[in-house]
Amino acid sequence: MNQNKVIETELWEPVPDKPYQVRFVKTRTAYEVFKELEATMKANNMMPDEYFLLSHRIDEKSLMPKDASFIAYAQWGGNEGVYLEVKMISSDGQQHFATGKTLGETEEDYDRMQAIAGFIYKSFAGFGRVNRAVEENGDSDNVDRFSIAKQVDIESFKEDLKGIYNVDLEDVSDEEIAEMYDDLGGVLANNDEYAKIYNDAVWQVLKDHDIKN
Repeated sequence: MNQNKVIETELWEPVPDKPYQVRFVKTRTAYEVFKELEATMKANNMMPDEYFLLSHRIDEKSLMPKDASFIAYAQWGGNEGVYLEVKMISSDGQQHFATGKTLGETEEDYDRMQAIAGFIYKSFAGFGRVNRAVEENGDSDNVDRFSIAKQVDIESFKEDLKGIYNVDLEDVSDEEIAEMYDDLGGVLANNDEYAKIYNDAVWQVLKDHDIKN
């Protein structure tokens, strides 16, 4: 299963001649986000066997909330089967986003639906990263907008730093790696050219975190 790409609720684009700077393009509609989620699930064989539908409470043309995040879980149906619930959480409150169902009623059917729920969560949140402002304060207003738009793959960022700057990060927690990324304002050192451009900034962050080569 390949699940590297995070589904974004906003679209950003690189700023010409300014490496690793991005600018806002537009907020996506609920329908656009749902269709990308659906396509991702199909590509990874993660679709419920009965149906998976955008909630009738959602206006397809409505724009996604700026601070939207998602949770998903499976639950037994009242009459038959297992349901998959996807809910959207924002400063506007909690809203039903999508529903899936399987007619199967075995423990294996339930476990598969729960696995699909986990897949959906990772499709939006990424792997190994928690929005700390939301977790601690229930509010994403203080999160750097680049971090909202581009979820960080912690392990890849860690390997890039190790490979380019030859630093020992084995004892550094994922949380501190994420903090280092935020300190760099979205600068991800992924090749020697950019490493030279941002060398001073990166080394200052490493120094601030007491990391040496």
